[in-house]
Amino acid sequence: MNKKLEKIVIDGEVPSDISKGLPALFEKNSYIIPDWCSEVRVIWDASPEDEDGNASDAPAYTDTQYEYRFATVAICPSFLAESVEAKDKIIKHELGHIITSPIIDHIFQVLEILDLEEETLNILKYTLQQHMEAVTEDLTTVLLRAEDKKRK
Repeated sequence: MNKKLEKIVIDGEVPSDISKGLPALFEKNSYIIPDWCSEVRVIWDASPEDEDGNASDAPAYTDTQYEYRFATVAICPSFLAESVEAKDKIIKHELGHIITSPIIDHIFQVLEILDLEEETLNILKYTLQQHMEAVTEDLTTVLLRAEDKKRK
């Protein structure tokens, strides 16, 4: 078994109609998980919310705990409606966040200790988050392109 896949723990509350397909998706993409991450916990979030507490239609999201060396990937209801190819891209994207998160998390920590006005802080956090999301999407595209090239 892939050593990286041993790092994946799928929570028992993930609905069985998707949990049976997740091990294959994570095994295929386990090479993306950086060595610092000792475990990826996969959970189910039936009612995802955005940063403002509003309902979200995101198919998945990731929360990393760099200092504790683990990450959590939450699978959400809209994931079920996605094609096999889209699910693969979503998992790549979420695992890509594990790579990029230490950078953004550190910047957010630094911003918190600076004496900035709340509005300025919020604008900076928002724009940084948007740029990091874009970088993660670019990483996902590169990974997909590399897989396509490898198949040819």
